[in-house]
Amino acid sequence: MDALLAVPMFADIDLDQQLGAKSSHSPHSLPSPPISDAGFSEDGLQQVPEAALPLVENMSISEDHNSIGSSPKAKSNFDFDDLPKELRIKIFQNLAVKDLMQAAMVCRAWKQLTLDGSLWSNIDVTPYYRNITTEQLLALGVAAGGFLKIANFRGCIQLTGHSLRTLAECCPNVKVLQLKDCRTVSTPSIACFISQAHQLQVLDVSGLDSIKNHTLQAVASSCPLLRILNVAWCRNINGDGINAIAQGCKLLEHLKVNGCPRLDDATMSAIGENLPNLKRLCLASCSDLKDRALLAFLDSSHGRLTHLNIANCAKITDAVIYVIADKFTMLTHLEMAGCSLLTDDGLNHLVSHLNGIVNLDLEDLFQITDTSIREIAHHQKSLRRLCVSGCVQITDSAIINLVLRGECTDSLEQLELDNCSAITDRALTTIATHLATRKAIFSQSPSSDSSSSLFSSSPPKLNKLSSFATNSSEDSFDKVLGRKKRQLSVEVLDCNNITENGVRTALNQAAPLLQIKSFYSWNDNRRRSLADAEDNNTPPTVDLTGLRTNVRRMRYYPLTRTRRRRIQREANTVATGRSQGSSCIIS
Repeated sequence: MDALLAVPMFADIDLDQQLGAKSSHSPHSLPSPPISDAGFSEDGLQQVPEAALPLVENMSISEDHNSIGSSPKAKSNFDFDDLPKELRIKIFQNLAVKDLMQAAMVCRAWKQLTLDGSLWSNIDVTPYYRNITTEQLLALGVAAGGFLKIANFRGCIQLTGHSLRTLAECCPNVKVLQLKDCRTVSTPSIACFISQAHQLQVLDVSGLDSIKNHTLQAVASSCPLLRILNVAWCRNINGDGINAIAQGCKLLEHLKVNGCPRLDDATMSAIGENLPNLKRLCLASCSDLKDRALLAFLDSSHGRLTHLNIANCAKITDAVIYVIADKFTMLTHLEMAGCSLLTDDGLNHLVSHLNGIVNLDLEDLFQITDTSIREIAHHQKSLRRLCVSGCVQITDSAIINLVLRGECTDSLEQLELDNCSAITDRALTTIATHLATRKAIFSQSPSSDSSSSLFSSSPPKLNKLSSFATNSSEDSFDKVLGRKKRQLSVEVLDCNNITENGVRTALNQAAPLLQIKSFYSWNDNRRRSLADAEDNNTPPTVDLTGLRTNVRRMRYYPLTRTRRRRIQREANTVATGRSQGSSCIIS
């Protein structure tokens, strides 16, 4: 440390030389003799010329280290441990978790600092969940104590029931608890933690078989401040536990109960009546859910929902859709994939009454036709994502009308047409030609209104001076692109009438405004890799990120046996393929 404080004098002389005329009239400026070996002492520091000694004696030390003729006031033998503990902890608070772990190896004093509770208000084991031991995890929790607010133990199978009980006693102020995939914790240990976490606001225990109805009853009685609850795919709960939650956690805003059986009329009515702040409700794959139960919820609800997921609830009919359209005017995200009983009548009523939908998922609604797509194009101005995969009756004309002349032409960013057998190359080439035309128009009109749409079928308004502009046309176009982020992504996997030539022609016309994900994407990646290798004289490497199994978005609610197998493979990959972070060394 002393070596850092011994600043060579020639650094100041170089500074004076660089300042030149600006510092030549300063009364305290030093002469700038040429640097030579004779001007240095044995310790490597430059000696002050004798002629400059009077000036040096008259110089006063200034607190402004940037002023000419001043030098910082140095303290010899500085020791980090001499700082107050509060200041040292404040410095450590700026370190990442990995750096804290490395600092703990420096010395015993630093190790004690790294275990200060104020440094561990947020424990997220995601980067090192594979390497951290039970003892290390417990040491972190005990060290955090009452400071711990966010505890993310997702996927940490080292977390045992005993550890969770100990943390329950040491960490009573936890507000966020993530236990997803912690399959080694027991039912009593979770109940023990929940019973003492009175400040809990977010709880995720999805997929745990150890969650049962009496666990949810403990949550209802001990966590009145709970706002977000995820109990999706907990196989040992049913409507009785959800009813208890609705009775006790009346501040809930987000409830996810995917796959929950026995959601009867009483349970759904309790959810709607007792949760006035509910904004997001996920009921996907609740196979027992019928019209009557969902109507009971709709009738008693306060109408503040913005996100509703009833995908793969195969018993839902158009009767529910009519009520949703009239009740939830604030709805922006609606997922109805796999609700195969829905028809054009219900969907047309829905899209004509709800004009603020951003995300609409209609996958595998094989009864809907071009009529529904035209209604969507006519009414939805804010639509960003539309999924009609598996809707086999939808044709090119409806899709072309949606993209070129629909109200959502300004906002649409993602269009999924997987397994739409009636979609052909004509749809892709027409969309690509339109986008290319829009790009050409904007490139020729740098002063055009940036609010004009690149996808709109009507040309933008041009002023009289636009024809004389010869420069910055591309800059104007890029500015419009940057502001509106106009890029359309189209998925056409499993479309029998989509050919490689059609995909390639469309991309050549409209890239980068158009992205197409298809069966042929892997071949494009391979060709690009071979071309790059030929240019660089390096061995070719094939990027497999465009392969069919990776390009295709993982479907939430597959109907065919092949899709079920693919989902299982991808789920296993996600569960076991997370990257390993640095090892945890705190013990």
